[in-house]
Amino acid sequence: LAEAFTAANGNEDTTNTVTYVKLNKDVSMTHTSSATALTLNKGKAMVLDLNSKTYSSSTTSTSGADATYGIKTELNSLLTVKNGTISVSSSNDGYAIGIQSKGNLNVLNCTIGASKENANSGAYGISYTKGVATITNCTITATSVGDRAQSIDIGTTTPALTIADCTVNAIGGD
Repeated sequence: LAEAFTAANGNEDTTNTVTYVKLNKDVSMTHTSSATALTLNKGKAMVLDLNSKTYSSSTTSTSGADATYGIKTELNSLLTVKNGTISVSSSNDGYAIGIQSKGNLNVLNCTIGASKENANSGAYGISYTKGVATITNCTITATSVGDRAQSIDIGTTTPALTIADCTVNAIGGD
């Protein structure tokens, strides 16, 4: 899966190139820091078909500054995630975030979960701060020992969010 994100970020033609990825098995990744999280760079596009599989993410970092991400997207990117599960868990002092999106985001037919095992920070299923997001037919959950657990975290500069046929446990924002 990391190689697929590397390929998507390496595409030179950002106006016409979409990288399509379809999982054929469950994927579990342990990151050494938030800097090693799966990231879709600025101006890149990807469709990630989880194909009824699960992508799990955790981190080995003990730094409070390191969040645990499933996927991060940068400005002006376009990510579509469909047909599966993203599960993120963290026991360090940083946040647990299923998808952090600063670009355009489509999530279809998915279960997104983030869990935080200590009270020093929170958990967010989807943290969405820029771009346009459409979330359809999904279950999005966030659990935390602390008081900051939101299925969908909406930033102050969020231009448009559409949610249809979803189950969430909390929606909040800045």
